[in-house]
Amino acid sequence: MADLCYKLMGEEDLHGFDCGNPSVSNMIDQTYYACLLREARAYCVYLKVKDDQEILVGAYSVSIDTLDVKNAVSPLADYYSREPPFRAMVHLDYIAVNSKVQDHGIGTAILEYIVLQARSLYREWPVRLLVLDALRDKVAWYEKRGFSAVYEDDPDPHSTTVKMYLDLMPGEDFQRLSEYVESNS
Repeated sequence: MADLCYKLMGEEDLHGFDCGNPSVSNMIDQTYYACLLREARAYCVYLKVKDDQEILVGAYSVSIDTLDVKNAVSPLADYYSREPPFRAMVHLDYIAVNSKVQDHGIGTAILEYIVLQARSLYREWPVRLLVLDALRDKVAWYEKRGFSAVYEDDPDPHSTTVKMYLDLMPGEDFQRLSEYVESNS
C-alpha cells in the first residue's frame, strides 16, 4: 500500500466526501461535534501522491465505550465474572473509504493501522477489545481480518449491523491468563 497519512479531522476536512453509504456519511457528518466534546477521535486518511500533495481517501472514528459481556460468546464471556458485566472497549465507530478509490486495499490498510493503535492502547490501559458494528454485507470482510461476532444469537436480526470484536490480548498474555485460571480453579 502506498503511503497513507493519518490526521485528526478538522471541521472542513470532509465536505464533499462520499463513501457510497448514506448511513456512514451521516455518521461522518456528526463526528466533528463528537470530537469537540471529546466523545470520539476522528481521523482523515490521505494518500501521498507527490512530495507535497495528498488526496483524501478515507476517514475513521474511534471512541471508548463499554460492552455488556454477560451474553457474549465464549471465550469472550468466559473470563469475566464481576458485576456489572460491562467492560471497557475501543469502539470503531466507522471506517469510510472514498467511493472513487474503493477495492484497492485502503480499507484494509486503515483497519490494520487502527488495530495497531488499539494494541498499543491495550499495553498501557485496561482495554482488551476492539468492537465495531459491521454492516451485514461487510461481516465476512471483518471475519477475514480476525473479528468475530460478539453474540452467538443475533439480538436484533432486523438490524443493519452485527456487533463484532477483536481481542487485543496477545497470545502470551492469554496463555498466562489461562494458566492462572486453571491453577486457581
